[in-house]
Amino acid sequence: MNRVVKSIVYGVGIVGFGYMTMKLTTPSPERVVNSLPPDLRASYEMNKKDRSQAEGVLRMIEDAKRNPKNLV
Repeated sequence: MNRVVKSIVYGVGIVGFGYMTMKLTTPSPERVVNSLPPDLRASYEMNKKDRSQAEGVLRMIEDAKRNPKNLV
């Protein structure tokens, strides 16, 4: 029984250390965008705007599929 508990504690410690390391070293999406050069940031913002418009169209299509009576 002692070996099982010891193994669980070590396993949790290793996984916890890995998770903490990941959280501390991975930058947030905003930080990545802010670190981009101005031309790439402008391109990113333009693509983001295009994606939001496309998502709006897809949302309208999904709504039309759910409620076909509201099309007229």
